[in-house]
Amino acid sequence: MILYDQNCQFLGLGSYELMLFGFEDMAEFYRFHQDFKELLVEQEGYVCASTDFSWIDYFRYSGAADKKILIQTHEEGKRIEAGVKISEIHLKSSSEEESNFYYALELTKPPLHKSDESDNTPKELPIDPFEYHSIDQIRSEDFDFEIPDVKTNPLYDFALHAQKLGMDLHTMSQKIETYMASLDESIAHIDTLVQQEGFSQAHKEISMLKNSTRELRIATLYRPLQTLEALIGNNNDALYVEALINLRAAIKTFKEQLA
Repeated sequence: MILYDQNCQFLGLGSYELMLFGFEDMAEFYRFHQDFKELLVEQEGYVCASTDFSWIDYFRYSGAADKKILIQTHEEGKRIEAGVKISEIHLKSSSEEESNFYYALELTKPPLHKSDESDNTPKELPIDPFEYHSIDQIRSEDFDFEIPDVKTNPLYDFALHAQKLGMDLHTMSQKIETYMASLDESIAHIDTLVQQEGFSQAHKEISMLKNSTRELRIATLYRPLQTLEALIGNNNDALYVEALINLRAAIKTFKEQLA
């Protein structure tokens, strides 16, 4: 989620968007930028923030069919093409108080070009290094992780990720093998810490596991790890258990893809 107030003043990014754009956290983002709109590339065919007219208002009110943005990430040479869905969030307030609301922006698949109308399958966002399997997965508030179907989704591409990381295939395979060998034990240890209310240590352990997952560019495991982390110590046992089950199912699916 990308959040603005009712005056179109930038407030912040969700954890998934930070990861997507190549930032560790908002502190790192603010070292380089003051507003998400600074990431928008000024290029023909894309909405940008260089005009006097608010780019958010353009998405809200313009009748143009082909509205999309091009995002320059923190990784040099990496850009993301996306559509934008804008929702208004209204906060609960007393009748005497002035009603405030916020704009919540979600990235979507870019609209089809007219020349592509014969192809009914929209192009996926080129989100590298993390490939998502449905637009719902970029919603940071969505705790329902849908396990990818191995019949319809591509396997983990060793060659591609090894190239991105500057490794040979043998080294990449060894890293994945080492990672997977201890993964189930690591998750069990984290769960034990949670049951013992050792939340601080559990957060440290899962953070290290997330870093390893991110380094290896395993998108289908990063998000359920992220979800589980968000629920540790939040006094919602039902959602925590569900997130743990989903994570273990995602690990099982990933192992099956590698088999």
